[in-house]
Amino acid sequence: MKVIIAEKPDYAKTITEALRTNGEKFTRCDGYFESSNYYATWQFGHLFELYTIEEYENREDKKWDESILPYIPRPFKFRLKKDPGVRKQFQIIRNLINDNKVNEIIEAGDADEEGDLLIKLVVSDIFRRDKLNKKRSRLWSTDQTTTTILESLHNLKDVDTYKSYSNSAYTRTCMDFLLGINLTRKFTLMNSRITGSRDIFSIGRCNTCIVDFIYQRDMEIAKFKPEKYVQLESAEETNGEIIKLVDEEKYSIENIEECKLIAQKLNSNKAVVKDIQSKEIKKLPPKLFSLTELQGTLSRRYKIGMEESLDIIQKLYESGYVTYPRTNSEYLSTEEIPKIKRVIKAHSNENIHLQLKETKRIFNNEAIESHSALIVTDKVPDISKFNKNEKIIYETIRNRFISNFLVDETIMNQTVITIGIANKEYKLKGEVIVKKGFFEFEPLPKSKETNRLPNLNKGDFINIDFRPIEKQTSPPKKLTVETLVKLLKNPLNKEYEDESLKIEDMKKGISIGTDATRTGLIKNIKKYGYVTDNKGVLSITNKGIYLIEKINITEYVEIAGYHYQEIE
Repeated sequence: MKVIIAEKPDYAKTITEALRTNGEKFTRCDGYFESSNYYATWQFGHLFELYTIEEYENREDKKWDESILPYIPRPFKFRLKKDPGVRKQFQIIRNLINDNKVNEIIEAGDADEEGDLLIKLVVSDIFRRDKLNKKRSRLWSTDQTTTTILESLHNLKDVDTYKSYSNSAYTRTCMDFLLGINLTRKFTLMNSRITGSRDIFSIGRCNTCIVDFIYQRDMEIAKFKPEKYVQLESAEETNGEIIKLVDEEKYSIENIEECKLIAQKLNSNKAVVKDIQSKEIKKLPPKLFSLTELQGTLSRRYKIGMEESLDIIQKLYESGYVTYPRTNSEYLSTEEIPKIKRVIKAHSNENIHLQLKETKRIFNNEAIESHSALIVTDKVPDISKFNKNEKIIYETIRNRFISNFLVDETIMNQTVITIGIANKEYKLKGEVIVKKGFFEFEPLPKSKETNRLPNLNKGDFINIDFRPIEKQTSPPKKLTVETLVKLLKNPLNKEYEDESLKIEDMKKGISIGTDATRTGLIKNIKKYGYVTDNKGVLSITNKGIYLIEKINITEYVEIAGYHYQEIE
């Protein structure tokens, strides 16, 4: 007899449904399912939590005491949550593990760091209390389809196979206590003593760094002083079409008279089409989604917030329609090729022709830390039963998968028209779609919709009338949810010409937060009143300004932001 412990009730039910296809007959009991070979039970996520400072000190008084800060537990201790439902479920799990018929415990947390830790804490505690020594295995399933679950059950791993994952989650939890609990209490009490305010100032390993990003951008905007400059432009009609030419040279506003003289010289010459070069190119689709890229896309295109999008993506995952969502990779593993063949078959029809493409742009084992890109599975839903945003999110994931495996190529005709005026050249560039290919499934960029060139031939003369146009520099743009999550993923703001360098930095952990935690981090900084979110546009509040200006953010980032690399 084996006990399967799932992270959540829905996953336990999904596992039993998969086993039923293999002939298992389950009965629903109080807190678990039972068959002749399995008990399938569940947790409600984390059943254990760290002690509070007061519990370490055996104090009934919950009032914060500044005199004992910084508080460093030795050792860190976890305890069962006090919620009656949690305690009841823990006892059910304990009784099942202690059943004399049981000879193996299968830990079926989500395939990530927290999923590995939260069940290990429960099982290890029961083993310690009851002095047990039974076999422990790990079910590691990248999606919740019947096929993948059965394959994972057939290929169970030793419970310590992913020990580095639970160790990482454990260390991060302890770091969050050391930094978050201590600094939150210290800053809040200090502020209360100075101002009399009872406001809580939550300070965290990552969230304070995120607040600082938004603060710095808003301060740049507030301090920005526009500078005027002049550029020469011509926008004259030739053969019924307005042809706009812009001189790249920028002149200071004080030199406008010099600019006018240059315009006169240009206008005294004829403008002729010197060359027209056209070529057809194959356009590649955007890469498969990581969670960060997907949430950024949903925010930009549809104004769907990170919390709502993650809830829906998680629901789609638990229903077996998409793969594990909390991934930072945009690539698939070559080991998944048999599964991808099934997905391709499931999503092909008379109008959509897909084929396997074993290119490194899609299959790249070196670019995967733990989980592959977020894609659809071979379980195809009835989308008529989805609400509006569920449909949008599922189709966004599905269409990205289709775009990458589509038989039809995307062909663009690129044209460059070179116009000569005296010794200067001006280039007009445009693209026209020859074969839509993946643009049947991905939105056409706005630049492609309007980037049509005038009808000109080599040797044609065009009308020009250059004039100095007064312009001014623009302030930095406000951070949006999409630009923020990209910044968190690449806080050094590097431009990568070589994809392998980007992958190398990803593996080093050079980022703020992870794809699994960023939604919660941004939710918290809004909850504590540090920033506001207006349709995806983020702004610092007075409370956020106060926090950042009162702490040494440079020193804090050195302590908090880069210590996480040591965990890995």
